[in-house]
Amino acid sequence: MRLAEIKSSLVAILEKNSDVENAPRELSIIIEDVTGLDKIKQILEPNIDIDDNSLCIIKEKINLRKNHTPLSYIIGKREFYGLNFYVSSATLIPRPDTETIVEEAINEIKVLKKPKVLDLCTGTGAIGISIKANTNCDITLSDISNKALEVTRKNAEALINNECKIVQSNLFENIDDKFDIIVTNPPYLTAQWYDEVTEEVKMEPKLALVSSGDDGLDLIREIIKSAPKHLKNGGILLIECDYRQTKLCAKLLETANFTNIKIIKDLAQKERVVRGSYYA
Repeated sequence: MRLAEIKSSLVAILEKNSDVENAPRELSIIIEDVTGLDKIKQILEPNIDIDDNSLCIIKEKINLRKNHTPLSYIIGKREFYGLNFYVSSATLIPRPDTETIVEEAINEIKVLKKPKVLDLCTGTGAIGISIKANTNCDITLSDISNKALEVTRKNAEALINNECKIVQSNLFENIDDKFDIIVTNPPYLTAQWYDEVTEEVKMEPKLALVSSGDDGLDLIREIIKSAPKHLKNGGILLIECDYRQTKLCAKLLETANFTNIKIIKDLAQKERVVRGSYYA
């Protein structure tokens, strides 16, 4: 079957899914994933024949997407901070908003000499691996989920040649070192906010999305309480949270005797990351 005919017949199926903002683009990505034909070749060679086996696989992936499975899970990867990360349903999908915490950490590292950095609640490893790929830091990647850490290990091997330490830990439970910088993107959605997200987001692991407490900050409270024991003197804590939580998060840092507190906005100009320094 010719490529142009496939696109014509299948794009309408994707358009019926309210989570799909750009059906032609997503179809093109799925076709490339299955056939190896990149976007340019698809444009230049619309009459190329696609074999029946490939067409069957394309249709299977379209069906998954039609039923709200995130595109990144379907193709098994997601671009983040210029790197291609392997993803699975065991982890959250890295999002552009989260690049804000990476950028801030890299800026802090510029004035430090080979600092030790901890990425707490690492998931795919996207934050910590991106920091390591762009600096000379020593990086530790930690998560409570062993399934998530399987994904972390694949990405560490592929992207930073395993130049990291990986620890299974419930927050700081198995963390012994002290760090110059701790970065974390922990679960912070409230139960109500989770009810309001799209069906696509609900395909991601709830454990990595939702925190307890009416304000969604219970895990962040635990992190702020325990972080000073794991920070060197003058160490920095960087926390990603929802724009509706940043001011309260900053107040929690202040109450815990952090200083130099600031709130950083993401590319959409929404408050996204809260930073504080801790001096013993």
